[in-house]
Amino acid sequence: MALAVPIGDKPISDRLVVLARRWAQSQYELVMLAVELADSSEWLVAGSSTPAHYLAALADVEACTAREWCV
Repeated sequence: MALAVPIGDKPISDRLVVLARRWAQSQYELVMLAVELADSSEWLVAGSSTPAHYLAALADVEACTAREWCV
């Protein structure tokens, strides 16, 4: 479950900075795991044709998006 940025007395710009940093960290972690996945045989054992197709199914994104993460 995603954690929302608290709606408090902070300005919107401050909340956006917090959210953008959190998003950047999550994106970094996702790409690093995608590279690990591509280097593993997990996607092959699962019966997928490519690491990108396997990741796309897991992440509910298009294969072309997942392909960019796996490089």
